[in-house]
Amino acid sequence: MCGSIADSLSAGAIIYGVGIYFILTGKPEYIWLGSFMIITGTIQFVDAAIWTLKYYNLSTDFVSRYCTITVLLLEPIVAYLGYVFFYKKRMIPFEIILLIFVLRNLYIFITSCDETTVTKDGYLKWCGFDIQFINKVAWLLVLIFPLLFFPNVLHMGLIIAILGGTWLYNVNHEAWGSRGCHSTVLYAIAALGLLLGEGSKKKN
Repeated sequence: MCGSIADSLSAGAIIYGVGIYFILTGKPEYIWLGSFMIITGTIQFVDAAIWTLKYYNLSTDFVSRYCTITVLLLEPIVAYLGYVFFYKKRMIPFEIILLIFVLRNLYIFITSCDETTVTKDGYLKWCGFDIQFINKVAWLLVLIFPLLFFPNVLHMGLIIAILGGTWLYNVNHEAWGSRGCHSTVLYAIAALGLLLGEGSKKKN
């Protein structure tokens, strides 16, 4: 989601590192959160692949058409699976909504994707899409809803604030979908700080 190969790789590495650390705590709530961080970090590596292809003047069609949407749709899916993993129960109405959302966006990307372009401010515009406002709202809602049930209020508040703030800041930008790089890294670092702070309090 950054503006270069190096930025995307660095962002992805930071987010992956924090996500793996969370998973290694062995605590169900942090396995949930760490898994979500890893899938959000994966889009950074997809972007790095697109930047590399563009650098060598190669087609980004396959990566843009199939890889980008796969990772993006895994974000709300993993967020919801974390809820199922932690609470050992399901929300069938939400699953139906999520399934419709996933199928609709898969169809749009696979059938309508053009070459990914670069906007004037230096971000990737996946598939050259101008995403409708209603779809931006739907994306935010399906992503945030499962995370509202995260058991740690501080972590839940942090992730909702950063996701919501990033959405509001970028909603009117041309490359809306690919401008969350820096805020995602910020979230990973802040979440790590919260986790380490919790550990130090217990020791004291």
